[in-house]
Parts: sequence; C-alpha cells; structure tokens
Amino acid sequence: MAPFERQLALVLHRTVVLKSRSKGALVAQLVSTIVKGVILGIAFLKIDQEAPIYQVAFIFLLAQMEVMGLLQGVESTIKGRTIMKYEVSDRLYRDEAFIISMAIVDTVTFLFFNIIYSTIAFALSGLSWSYFGTFYGWSLFCLLVFQSYFQMVAAASTSSADATTKALPGMIMFVLFNGKC
Repeated sequence: MAPFERQLALVLHRTVVLKSRSKGALVAQLVSTIVKGVILGIAFLKIDQEAPIYQVAFIFLLAQMEVMGLLQGVESTIKGRTIMKYEVSDRLYRDEAFIISMAIVDTVTFLFFNIIYSTIAFALSGLSWSYFGTFYGWSLFCLLVFQSYFQMVAAASTSSADATTKALPGMIMFVLFNGKC
C-alpha cells in the first residue's frame, strides 16, 4: 500500500473509532432526529388530504429544519480542524487524509440520520410513497449544498459562534428567496 493510502486508511479507521466511542452523542442525535421527524410529521399529519400549497409548505419546512440541523456540525468541524493542524504540523499524516476521512464519516453519518428523519416525517404526512424518491432526491441535493456551504464557512472561521455569524446571511438569503413570488 502506498504511503498516502496507508495514511488515509489509518486516519479513516481512527475517525470511525473516535466517532463510535461517543455513543452518548450518537444516541442523543438519533433521539433528536426521531423527535424532530415525529413533531413535523404530527404537525402535518395527513397533509395529503389538503391543498397542494399546504403540501409544499410541509416539504419546505422539512428541508428548512434539516438545514438548521446542519449548523450543529459546525462546532465539531472546527474542533477537528484544530486537532488536525497540530497533527499535520507534527507530520503524522497529510492534511488530505484527514479531510477525506472526515468527509466520508460525516457524509455517512449525515445520510443515516437524514433518511431516518425524512422517512418518519414523510410517513406521517400521508403523502403517496411514489413521491418519496423524487422528494428525497431534491431534499438531499438541497442539503448537500447547504452542508458544503456550512463546511466552507467553518473552514474560514475561528469558532462556532464566528461560523454561525458568518453563515446566517447566506442562509437567510436562501430562505427568503426560495422561489416564492
């Protein structure tokens, strides 16, 4: 195995081990995800029997709550980057190995919790499951854009408070100009 691939494998393994050690945080995130999905689902229970404008509101709020949840990951991104700076300066591994391993672990975690949230809320809404694939595809596309935006802001920030302050104007712009006339 080439040196970079070995570094990547080791850093990826370490990232997975460290994430799995914090079982309390993962359980809290899972419970939070389920509760958010149930609350939104109950708020829009049987929305399939209402006018399409109310169904659009459900989809918009579903995506908006997911986007707000992405802001929670900014703090861990900044903490991880600080640790990475020290380790890379000591030449333990290349910074690319850390970036790729964090991207893989964060994306898998994000997708896992996102599918749970979306499935619960969609199931309670009463909308036909034939729409779920299209709905989830567009929702996922939107969320990946916001996740990239928040990661970019986190990379340019010194603290989570600084990142939140920098992220809000862009997020507000997207919320205000979401295609409604």
